[in-house]
Amino acid sequence: MPINDKRFDQISNNDPKIQKELLTLYFSTFDRALKNMTESIADNDETKWTEALHELKGAAESLGINKVGTICQEIEEITPPKEEKPNITNRLKEANTELALHITGI
Repeated sequence: MPINDKRFDQISNNDPKIQKELLTLYFSTFDRALKNMTESIADNDETKWTEALHELKGAAESLGINKVGTICQEIEEITPPKEEKPNITNRLKEANTELALHITGI
């Protein structure tokens, strides 16, 4: 399950308007973090990579977005070599797509 629905409902008081706002903020954070992660690969900037990954992990875990949060947690515990980083960003994109499909009911 890409998101803990029960946790998300609690956080948002099960209010669809609040849920929409939270998800809009999350997806904006995801896009920004992924952009920074991609740039960090090209720039060989480990600090930028780490900061973007940490920001994304916080956003995901705070809303119960389990799959993205888990991937970020796993990656934070290691320092992946540059050649593995594009695969990591692809995993994050796939998990985010899964989340988007889940919340739209597709």
